[in-house]
Amino acid sequence: DVVVAGDRAAAIEALRLHEPQVVTLDLGLPPDPDGTSEGMATLAELLALKPDVKVIVASGHGARESALAAIAGGAWDFYQKPIDIDQLGLIVARAFHVHALEAENRRLALVATQSSDAIIIHDLLGNISFWNPAAERMLGYPAAVAIGRPVEAMVPPELRGELDRLHDEVRQGREVRQVETVRISRDGRRIDTALSLFPLDRKSTRLNS
Repeated sequence: DVVVAGDRAAAIEALRLHEPQVVTLDLGLPPDPDGTSEGMATLAELLALKPDVKVIVASGHGARESALAAIAGGAWDFYQKPIDIDQLGLIVARAFHVHALEAENRRLALVATQSSDAIIIHDLLGNISFWNPAAERMLGYPAAVAIGRPVEAMVPPELRGELDRLHDEVRQGREVRQVETVRISRDGRRIDTALSLFPLDRKSTRLNS
């Protein structure tokens, strides 16, 4: 559905009522239709009320300066008037797609945080980018310490070849499930584990283990 608002007050009311994922905003709103001050104020208020909304702004007034100011103010994208409806459609579709991905990432992060299984996300070079509380309990590294470290730091030297082989399998599009192996905790204990490894998506270089 498309909801239309003609001024800042109406836009804020519509945001509260409909909670849209994407908003297109003309910076030339009354009472400053020939400038951008009211549009920029509306942008700030929209994002303050709903920080995850994707705001796409339009302006014909000093387009470069307006674009830079809007992006700096939190706008997701910018297009210059006159409007090309096909181009705008692509921008809006991309904004909905990104919003959906971000929502799914938040959901997955919540699930991972609450899971009793150790969940670690790292790239194909082994650099850790996510480390849930269960991983902290199992291996002893706080997330602040683990993130950015190579995952092989938790792998016994004699099993690092195994890790490389498992990474190669994932690169070839295969998931690795329930491999019996060993990991090393922060205090040096050897911990028997059942390892599953798979890409977060088929085009991703990030792995979940």
